[in-house]
Amino acid sequence: MPPAMFLLLRHAAESNIFPLGYSSAILAMVIGLILWDRRYRRAWQQFRARNWQQVAGKFDEGEIVTMRKGRSGIISGYQVWLGYDYEGGGEEAELYTLPFYGEFPTEEEAEKSRELVRHRRVMVRVSPWNPKHSRILDNDVRPLIATASK
Repeated sequence: MPPAMFLLLRHAAESNIFPLGYSSAILAMVIGLILWDRRYRRAWQQFRARNWQQVAGKFDEGEIVTMRKGRSGIISGYQVWLGYDYEGGGEEAELYTLPFYGEFPTEEEAEKSRELVRHRRVMVRVSPWNPKHSRILDNDVRPLIATASK
């Protein structure tokens, strides 16, 4: 019992700087992971894929997905998920998400964007190390949306 009392009393006598610094470091790591996942991951993937080999691909019909806020069920917006096919060491299929960041505020806007790009041909960037990994650059899709909307 005396060793436990000694540890409790010793802990109470320490300053609170270490727990504050430790908690701050953990909070910074959590914020960094959230930012990476929500914002910077796509930018990093696009940056890496910009010099990959280009092959022809084609979007499929696509699907509008309702995004909800947590468990509340409140609709936060809509995303368009488009599958695409390409030839890279065999026929491959992947997924591309519109808009480029965030969500569409209404289902009508999401439907307009889906109509603009569905069944359209697009350049797919294929990894030189693994042909099963591919990306479509946002800059390759923007002209499809711009030219089709005129």
